[in-house]
Amino acid sequence: MPSASCDPKAFRQNPGVVPLEFVQGNRLPVRCRFNRDLTGYTLSAAVVCIETGLPVCTFAVTKTAETVNGQPSTRVDLVLTEQQTALLMPPLTYRWAMDWVTPAGHTRTVMAGRVLAARR
Repeated sequence: MPSASCDPKAFRQNPGVVPLEFVQGNRLPVRCRFNRDLTGYTLSAAVVCIETGLPVCTFAVTKTAETVNGQPSTRVDLVLTEQQTALLMPPLTYRWAMDWVTPAGHTRTVMAGRVLAARR
């Protein structure tokens, strides 16, 4: 009977690194596209203060099914309002992350990165 081996050093499932930089108090729209149909997936995204570990604000998330070059894809729009970005006070350090939960209930962090809010 054939056997298979798995080298654990070769497997990676890290989120895409997407740093966000903007002016504090400005609206922040972020658009991304995934080359898969995300029907039935639940998406969420938030900004967390690294120093406190507490969430500061949550993105509004919308997803739109599309077809790109004949293949299913999904456009995802994330938005922070002016009021939300005003809460991000330098010199505190922030990170953001977007998670999805599959229809089978599996959670995955798909994008994450640092957040730099510059003062007006």
